[in-house]
Amino acid sequence: MLGKLCPRRLTPERRRWTRYPFPYLILLTPVEEDGLTPAGSPIVVVGKHLSECGMDFYHPQPLPHRRMVASLEKPDGTWLSLVVDINRCRFTREGWYESGCRFLQLVDWPIETLR
Repeated sequence: MLGKLCPRRLTPERRRWTRYPFPYLILLTPVEEDGLTPAGSPIVVVGKHLSECGMDFYHPQPLPHRRMVASLEKPDGTWLSLVVDINRCRFTREGWYESGCRFLQLVDWPIETLR
């Protein structure tokens, strides 16, 4: 049973960066092209993987924006916010969407005012 859920990879990994499981909630806020001006209400998505250059996540509805600020809560309760470019989205058989994004820059983001 577990072998079907986590099959062994027979082909070499094609990605440059190592991915790490990241099953945590992420707050995504759409922004204008400047990366600082909010362009809509924040939404909560569920993380899947995290790497040095990006992450992927699940969400229940299509995302209407490509440029967003992803805010992740750190273990000490503070927040890390990054401007991201969503460059991949696909519909899963389970009825959710899976998207991937690359990190563009760190930002000082007023997370408390958006929650």
